[in-house]
Amino acid sequence: MFAAGIDIGGTYTKVAIISKKGKIAARSLFETKKFGRFDLWVDKSLSVIKALMELRNIKRNEFAGIGVGAPGHIDSVNGVILALVNIKGWNDVNLLDEFRMRINVPVFVDNDANMMALGEYAYGAARGTRNAVCITLGTGVGSGLILEGKLYRGSFMAGGEMGHMPINVNGPACACGGKACVEAYVGNKYIVRRLIRLFGRHPGSVLEKKFKGRFGEITPKDIAMAANKKDKLALKIWEDTGKYLGVCLAGVVNLLDPEIIVIGGGVAKAGKLVFNPVKKTVRQRVMQVYRHRVKIVPALLGNDGGIMGCAWQVFEKGRA
Repeated sequence: MFAAGIDIGGTYTKVAIISKKGKIAARSLFETKKFGRFDLWVDKSLSVIKALMELRNIKRNEFAGIGVGAPGHIDSVNGVILALVNIKGWNDVNLLDEFRMRINVPVFVDNDANMMALGEYAYGAARGTRNAVCITLGTGVGSGLILEGKLYRGSFMAGGEMGHMPINVNGPACACGGKACVEAYVGNKYIVRRLIRLFGRHPGSVLEKKFKGRFGEITPKDIAMAANKKDKLALKIWEDTGKYLGVCLAGVVNLLDPEIIVIGGGVAKAGKLVFNPVKKTVRQRVMQVYRHRVKIVPALLGNDGGIMGCAWQVFEKGRA
């Protein structure tokens, strides 16, 4: 059996046809905002699915359904996008109904970070566990919780928003309206802002010289490259980033007692630069019983975690 996984991004929508064993049979993408009206977006998504199925000669009776992951507040029971920050005009959209008017297959709609968590749980780094915390580090901090083998959504469909856990009494303002959220310390734009603020205190950074007059072009990838060349300020930025995230995760470990923490996303590509201080801080801050038990590992599926989770949800809920 096969299912379609759709991962809605602010720039691109990724579509893939995935087997029940977790193999991607075919994939494609298109510009999300080019089909900005949600009805046009649904039409485009279905045309891409049809083309991919024809490409791989997948028959209708082999197709189990469609899973959709969206970056916002989602009512997964009714398939409604309650709020979608990055795409205008998509608030209070019943995406499930839009699909049902066009195709007679099971369709499931959920938050993209939840789908990343399901993907890693079913096919990736958290496979074989019962309790897992999955995080994606990018512009923001997305996260999903697998508790006793099930995705935890909370009472109001907004559970698992780890990026908006405050880690200080006072601190930088966060895009959510709060203060001192972990996202405001480890989101990619916040990492760059912290670097720029520290240029004056740490003269001689290769980044200050390289990007003089155009600091807005600096990315976490540039900071990682500088750190790998032993730039002291870049090393400090990654050390601090790992500590901030580690403090948050220590609290999560003490609260939830997970077997594993899976970390993915663009910021996580810094590798040991961020993972080492995260692990060190968690070991220092958690209760002793957890100190050497919880595993902290990189995501295994990379950018495919979301679409893999979308497909798995079809197989699991549809019992295909």
